[in-house]
Amino acid sequence: MYKCIFCDLDGTLFDDNKQISDLNLEAIYKARAAGVKFVVCTGRLPFCFVDYIKPLVSEDYVAANGSLVHFNGSDVASKYLEYKDSLRLLDYAMERNLRVRAFMSDYLYIVNGAHIGWSYKEQSDVSFDELKEIIKTRDIAKLGIVLKPGQEFVKAETDALNINAEALYSSSDYLEVNACGANKGNGIRLFCKEANISLEEVVNKYIDFWQEKFTRLHTNEEEINRQFIEIYVLK
Repeated sequence: MYKCIFCDLDGTLFDDNKQISDLNLEAIYKARAAGVKFVVCTGRLPFCFVDYIKPLVSEDYVAANGSLVHFNGSDVASKYLEYKDSLRLLDYAMERNLRVRAFMSDYLYIVNGAHIGWSYKEQSDVSFDELKEIIKTRDIAKLGIVLKPGQEFVKAETDALNINAEALYSSSDYLEVNACGANKGNGIRLFCKEANISLEEVVNKYIDFWQEKFTRLHTNEEEINRQFIEIYVLK
């Protein structure tokens, strides 16, 4: 039996209008009725998606690429970038005049016009110097660095920053940075620990499921071969 479903938002749970379809809701409600948890697992921040998942009733989530984990109304994990790492990243972006998105737990600060559309209603344009002042008292859950047309990341340069963080190139022109150890995999592990779900048991069930599928396929193949030989009198 399945114990938990972790689901992304964009292009997965949400339709093109950023809504949860009736068909998806029906499937989720049926899963819950069968004792299966449904958990949002996304790179987005909670303040930008909680209003959109209200039909789910539950607000369990693994957010900001695993930096923020919420279970049964409580924060299980809140990992933020270290101040020194945030400064190094901002200096790197400032020297190259790159665009920056600094995601706090409840707000988004933008440098050089790196705007995001529908979901981030709480956002403000700031300068690099203003953002450096802000992070003296506010922690960054996720920092996004966006290239301008014609620019490209030089991995050797980002590696040379020597930051204690998780760096993810989510596209050729976008680098996301989270606190060290903050990723979706670890976020899921933390959630499962709180929910008393054994990942080893889940993985074993997954293996058993596909092993049974393979065995059935192999049996069917042998039967087809037998019939083929019989029909064409090749035995």
